[in-house]
Amino acid sequence: MLILSVLTISGCSSSDDKFSKDRSSPDFIDQLVPIALEYNKSKGPDNSNIPIKGKLYFWDMTNNGPFTPNNFDKIENTVTYNINESDQITVFMIVNVKKKSLGNYQSYIKGVPETSKTVTGYRYYTDIIVMYWPEKTVVGWHRVTGADPTGENYIQGDAGIVYGYDLIYEWISSLPRT
Repeated sequence: MLILSVLTISGCSSSDDKFSKDRSSPDFIDQLVPIALEYNKSKGPDNSNIPIKGKLYFWDMTNNGPFTPNNFDKIENTVTYNINESDQITVFMIVNVKKKSLGNYQSYIKGVPETSKTVTGYRYYTDIIVMYWPEKTVVGWHRVTGADPTGENYIQGDAGIVYGYDLIYEWISSLPRT
């Protein structure tokens, strides 16, 4: 069974207090976080072709919770609730998210140009560690590089982060299944 877990850690270190026991997480995530943190210190080469086994689970370490952006529910065998921890799961953990400023853009409410304001556009770089449960093994990591801002943005929250999530979804959807 494959669990996909996405953990996001910006500048993470093993002394980070983001992972205190007051957060609500499945027990298997509590067991995998220290392994991911240790691996993140000296990870090997980027591997974009990691096989998925079993169910998928996503965990976001930055926000200390499940990672469920748009479209991820369309990936076959994604689990968010009622997890049986004896199942085979592939866990995708975002361990680093960095952003690079690409300049300023005009942003406005669609159809209402008088709401125009200048906003900074970013490209996101997201490092994702992939692990198998119940083996508790790291099988690799991959950096997803977000696209450039479109140049025409609409005021609807932090539009910049969408560029990274869409490409994460595309990458995970393309992975082979065993």
